[in-house]
Amino acid sequence: MKQPDFTELFFETFWKCDAGVDFRVRGVPMMQHDIVFLSSLLHDATFSLASVQRRGKRVDISLTRDRWEQFRKNGGSLDSIASRLSLAEVYELEVSTRECRASSACGLMVEIIECRLGDGEDDERCFIDIHCRCSCGGRTALRFCMELYPTTIRLRDEKTEPR
Repeated sequence: MKQPDFTELFFETFWKCDAGVDFRVRGVPMMQHDIVFLSSLLHDATFSLASVQRRGKRVDISLTRDRWEQFRKNGGSLDSIASRLSLAEVYELEVSTRECRASSACGLMVEIIECRLGDGEDDERCFIDIHCRCSCGGRTALRFCMELYPTTIRLRDEKTEPR
């Protein structure tokens, strides 16, 4: 049996998205697979911790992400695009800046390293962890405790004109 090539699958899935990505994470059992794709789409994205907005059970993060899905198509050139990551049915949001050396974390710029399902999910809720590199050289993490049904995680780029 040949092992699937994630890199090829990623590029085949997203290379047609000239005008930007509108990606929704599906619920169980596809969630684990979709989180891997989300992590790839968010890799190296930057945002300010001050841009993390919570309204009730909804969290929105305005960010700028590198368009890795267009990397091959653009001949190895990397473009960036303004995007919004939205998570709904969030019970709890925990921001850890223990390794951060900045005196005030509220306006700190961070770069996403990875996004993954965190330990501790059960039949009713799950944890989404986003690990980041801080502008000060330290690390920070965001942990979202979310309702498992329905899970609503969406990454949406602002639309741009196709090349």
